[in-house]
Amino acid sequence: DHTNWTTKGASKQDMNDGGAFTGGGDLGGGVAIVAQLRTLRRMTFGNAGGGALFRLDKLADDVGCVHPRAQATYNGVFYCLHTDGFWKTAGGPPVNIGAGKVNKWFLARCPDLTKVSASVDPKNTIIRWRYPEPVIEVITGFDWWNWDDDRLRRNRDLFEIESATFWKSSPE
Repeated sequence: DHTNWTTKGASKQDMNDGGAFTGGGDLGGGVAIVAQLRTLRRMTFGNAGGGALFRLDKLADDVGCVHPRAQATYNGVFYCLHTDGFWKTAGGPPVNIGAGKVNKWFLARCPDLTKVSASVDPKNTIIRWRYPEPVIEVITGFDWWNWDDDRLRRNRDLFEIESATFWKSSPE
């Protein structure tokens, strides 16, 4: 009975900070991520001490997920879009995967983050991000969303170039 918190197996923990719940993902191995607007938490299942069935640990303040469609979990990693850009975590401290120029370029061109969504492409083992039409028009043909994290970091300078020069560039 979900309304009876004294039922065997039931437990609860408050999450008063961090804003609205926006989703989460199963990382495997008894670990999941719980996403709120401004907080990411690791949920560990099993004996969490003191007889608790699970434990919640806050991974970061001021890093969360903007809405339920702006997140994806694949191969033990949770990816999400926060108000300051793209993030990932495998259960430890979140990593800003677009830190600097990538996030700056994207956020300048996508003022409505509720129009962005993420999905998993398991065949190609990548996370795909869908953007609003005006952003799609700018980046069509550039294909940077298929780059791995290292390649994005090596080519950060491309994201400060005006869109008209993208088709003249030949990134590595």
